[in-house]
Amino acid sequence: MDKKENQVVAGFTDMSGGTSAPTNPIPAPAPANANFSQEAAADKNQKKPPQDLNHLLRLAAELTASHPSPNVGQQMDEERQKFLAEALQNISTANNIVDKIRLTILRLAVGPSMDQEVVEKQLEDLKFISYHVDELDLANDFLKVGGLPEVLKYIGSEDANTRKEAFNILAVVPQNNPFAWSFYQQQNVLPMILDKLIVETQEEVVDTGFSAVSCLIRGNANAILQLKAHNGEDLIYTVLRQSERTKTLRKAGYILRSLMLYDKENRANSTAPRDYYKAILQELCDRIRVKASPRDTLGAVLQVMYYILSEHEELVGNYLKPELGLVEFVKEVLATEPNDEDSLETMETYNAAADLKPLLGIQEE
Repeated sequence: MDKKENQVVAGFTDMSGGTSAPTNPIPAPAPANANFSQEAAADKNQKKPPQDLNHLLRLAAELTASHPSPNVGQQMDEERQKFLAEALQNISTANNIVDKIRLTILRLAVGPSMDQEVVEKQLEDLKFISYHVDELDLANDFLKVGGLPEVLKYIGSEDANTRKEAFNILAVVPQNNPFAWSFYQQQNVLPMILDKLIVETQEEVVDTGFSAVSCLIRGNANAILQLKAHNGEDLIYTVLRQSERTKTLRKAGYILRSLMLYDKENRANSTAPRDYYKAILQELCDRIRVKASPRDTLGAVLQVMYYILSEHEELVGNYLKPELGLVEFVKEVLATEPNDEDSLETMETYNAAADLKPLLGIQEE
């Protein structure tokens, strides 16, 4: 930094409002080539836009010095100094994280590996991205630097943990993020997710993948049409009929609810429930009757039944018969009210039964 620049920055630090010119200015030496063009001279003297935080601060200092504020300056006390330091640190940290995400994506560009040591490193890279993209700005930065195509490679990994982490990133990025929704739509991400989930054998991976599906189709008619076109309804039916994982059942229920809302809004010529929903209800009721699953799992089954019956109350009468066991099971659950020490699953099971109670016409005893 030359003498003039030192004077300008000093003027910014002590808020003096300007700098004094040197008393004995030294004339500039003649150019080595006197015939250079005026255009080249203009380009040489023109200030470059700030390239980083240091350049930006220097530009601010120069503008402050050349345009004194009409207001009385305030001394830099300890509180203001701390605020400025934290603000600059946050800016630097954010920029640093984006750079690290970019480097992580470059490492992931090679695709899934079969070597266990490499698999572990790739899993760590995916976890690093997953940890940071829950912030909206960083999620968008992840998309802008080309992270989505690279992460999509890993939902086809041979390693279940790697697949799960890749699906987790795909689920987190579009949450409450219209920019990401449109980006996913352009990249045709939902069909890729569905194609992998249909053949997925690990329920924990399906559970995470369903989080991405649920987020993408919520209130999105185009995404729901994509789900229907790529056997998404068959996938939901199979999971609701077979899964023993409570979280997976609940997430399948959320997706089913979005499907029902779409049908309700777009089937203007018919309000009758589709045979698809009737078939699901029958499967769920059979699970309640047999009681082969843990109670928490059956609680998730009750919740999905409530979703369907609350939209199609004309079907309720089909499930009131004592031999089906639905009314009996709901009464059994409601007989013991949960307390603060019970698990979240127990409370959710009780709430599902309480939701069904008025629909089934169950009276207080």
